[in-house]
Amino acid sequence: MDTLLVSECLDLTARRVALDQRYRDLVGVNQTSTNVFSVFDDDGTFLGVVTDRQATLFPARIFADLIARRPPEPVQGHASAIQLLKRMRKEACEHLPVFDAQGRYIGIVSMASLLAEFVCRSDINRREREALVSQLRTELENRKISANVLESTSDAVLVTDARLRIQYINRAFTAATGYPGADIVGRPAGFLRSGRHGRGFYAEIFATLRDGGRWEGEVWLLRADGSIAPDWVTIKTVHDEHGEVFSFVAMFADIMQRESLRAQYMHLAYYDSLTGLPNRRLFQDRLGHAIERSANKGTEFSLLFLDLNRFKDVNDTLGHSFGDRLLEVVGERFKRLVKEADFVGRIGGDEFTFILHDTADPAQVESIARRIFDELAKPIVLNGTQSYVSASIGVSRFPADGTTAEALIMNADAAMYRAKEDGIGACHFFSRGLHTKVLKRLDISNALHRALEANEFSLAWQPQVSLTTGKVIGAEVLLRWMRDGSVPVSPAEFIPVAEETGVIGAIGDWVLRESCRYVAKLEALAIDPEFRVAVNFSPLQLSWHRQEPVLQTIAQFGVDCRRFKIELTENALFVHEEGLLEFVRELGAAGVGIAIDDFGTGYSNLSSLKHLPVTELKIDRAFIHDMQGSHSDRQIVQAMISMAHMLGLRVVAEGVEYVWQVSVLREFGCEVGQGYLFSRPIDFDALVKLLDAPAVDVQAMLADG
Repeated sequence: MDTLLVSECLDLTARRVALDQRYRDLVGVNQTSTNVFSVFDDDGTFLGVVTDRQATLFPARIFADLIARRPPEPVQGHASAIQLLKRMRKEACEHLPVFDAQGRYIGIVSMASLLAEFVCRSDINRREREALVSQLRTELENRKISANVLESTSDAVLVTDARLRIQYINRAFTAATGYPGADIVGRPAGFLRSGRHGRGFYAEIFATLRDGGRWEGEVWLLRADGSIAPDWVTIKTVHDEHGEVFSFVAMFADIMQRESLRAQYMHLAYYDSLTGLPNRRLFQDRLGHAIERSANKGTEFSLLFLDLNRFKDVNDTLGHSFGDRLLEVVGERFKRLVKEADFVGRIGGDEFTFILHDTADPAQVESIARRIFDELAKPIVLNGTQSYVSASIGVSRFPADGTTAEALIMNADAAMYRAKEDGIGACHFFSRGLHTKVLKRLDISNALHRALEANEFSLAWQPQVSLTTGKVIGAEVLLRWMRDGSVPVSPAEFIPVAEETGVIGAIGDWVLRESCRYVAKLEALAIDPEFRVAVNFSPLQLSWHRQEPVLQTIAQFGVDCRRFKIELTENALFVHEEGLLEFVRELGAAGVGIAIDDFGTGYSNLSSLKHLPVTELKIDRAFIHDMQGSHSDRQIVQAMISMAHMLGLRVVAEGVEYVWQVSVLREFGCEVGQGYLFSRPIDFDALVKLLDAPAVDVQAMLADG
């Protein structure tokens, strides 16, 4: 048997609900709710309903509005709960008066009472009943959610019924206009008109709403204090399930606040938040205008690309917050250098651009470049630390170096890189020769992306020989690229491009995997356990391999970590990039050797090596080559070897080509040599044969001299 539940009624009549509501009001049930009263005129005609708050605080206005309005249509006592709910939803009201068949007033029925007192008819299918109850509960929940959203939004919201009577306002509307909800809910919205707009203005609004359901524009509204002010108003029409107008929802945004926010958004969109200079987007826009202006007037202008030298070192050693403050100071200095008609912007990182109008004479540009360098030469003192900044500048000119933004940018960038090659504080103008160089770099960049897929890379091996025993104790892995299968490309050409384009990570991963594959073959041949393979890593490769772990790659091939040495340039280690040293220490702890390559060409010093997980020092070939003709180079090599031994490091001399070099290096105590004297880079099969061959007779070599 079905159970009758007080929360699931479908067939309560209006008479029953109204009488029950009256009973609850009399006995004081639901005292937390707002009480609602029926209002009649002196003739006994029903006028409408008011809340106790409205009747107490605004009696004159409320009752005057009730008299002026057409009273709501009465509900007959036999009407069902479903009929009542549909009517309330259509008329957007919460209360309806109920009369009996003789027209006598019975009481008020509310939507809350209807939804709270549903009980179930015994002849209703349970599934239908549950579905309907779920629908009603969902509607109630959606009403609550909508109310919470409207109350929490910062936009002022006003809702009217189809006859423009105000049904709802949120707190933001009260804050913006001064009108409390209890004061204006139920009133016609027309009282908000300021008098600034004629009837035609409002007629046009409602014509637009009728045709498209939405209108947006500026409206002057009357505030509660009698003042008028502009608002940006968006009005939407809400229709019921029959397509009839159900209500209007209006959202208000203060014009002044809107314009202020718009200005803020525009500034964020076009200006760098750190320096306050124009950003890349505004630079592109201004460059386009400069091209159009100069083309129309037949004048010339110059585009300067400026890059701060070694700024990454500042961030890595002094911190990013220090680097940001430094950029702010640099930006302020740059602002003072250009005329109002010219342009300076920060397009990202440590890169700045200048657009200098009417600069047909290169001497004008050189003069401004000197002023820029002079400004940067002045010390910058931050947090008690005195710093100096230098830069490199590349210049392209319109129309000589390009007539499009793309060409001018590319050519100025190429000139800037050439300036870096010229040295600190250099300014370089673009030339046709540079254009050829740019195209070549672009060509290499495109070809590099295809080279991995086309299997165009290979490995070469250059043996490392003990200067004491003549035995091959290791080999350095060298990358070779045979472009299109037939054209060799020098690493000096493609490695810098690979680093700039980011493809170095994928190439480095390939080199490591190939090295592991070959080392696995060497281990299968039972070679000397002390034999080690040296693999070169750039700082960018290290960043890549922190995501593709080196140790994990080695483990995949089942080879011993102690077979490997990672060769790093000294600058890579001494930059102190966050996490880099920890990463290198993890490699060292696992048994991977760490060698500093080309030592003596960077910015480190031997005393700082004790803080690093270094096992081997490689002396740059330039020092080895000049030992015979330069006494100072000979002393430097001797000092390097001596200090390295004091720190427990093994020394490898690069570029050994002559017997006399072996003699000097042995005298200084250098353990290992690498160079053409012992072997050129060879393929893997040749390396295996060399490992099977007798050791080099160093004594005989020295004797033959």
